[in-house]
Amino acid sequence: MSIRKLLIIAAALFVGYILVSIVFIGVGCTRCIGPDTRRISDVRQIQNGLDLYYKANSKYPEVLKDLIGVSGITNIPKDPKAGWCFLFWCGGNKMYDYAPSSDEQHYVLRAMLEDARNPALRSSAIGILNGLDCTPPAYCVEL
Repeated sequence: MSIRKLLIIAAALFVGYILVSIVFIGVGCTRCIGPDTRRISDVRQIQNGLDLYYKANSKYPEVLKDLIGVSGITNIPKDPKAGWCFLFWCGGNKMYDYAPSSDEQHYVLRAMLEDARNPALRSSAIGILNGLDCTPPAYCVEL
C-alpha cells in the first residue's frame, strides 16, 4: 500500500472520529431518557396509590410497602437500572425514596434522575424535605 493511500485512510478515520464525537456531544444524555421517563412514570403510579390509600385511611402510609394490595398496587416499582452505578449514586436494589410527615398528612417521594437537565426537574420540589435531599438531579414530589 502506498503512503498516499495510508494518508487518505488516516485522514478519513480522523474525520470519522471527529464526526462521531460531535454526534455524541450533541446527543447528550439520550441514553438517560428512557430510564428517567420510567422513573417519572413510576413516581406518578406511586402517587396514585398514595392518593387511594389516603382516601381509604385519611392518612398516608408509614412505608410504601403498605400500599401493596390496598390501593391497587401489586408491587412497589424499583429503579429501572437496579444494580447499576451512576457517578457516585448506586441503584442497587433501590426502590424510590418516600418520607411521610410525622402526622402522616403529607409526604415527599423521590427518584434520582440521570439527566440533570431533564425538563421534569422544573416542576420538582427542591431542598431538604422530610429528611430527603431533593437537590437536582433528584426528582421530588410532595403533598
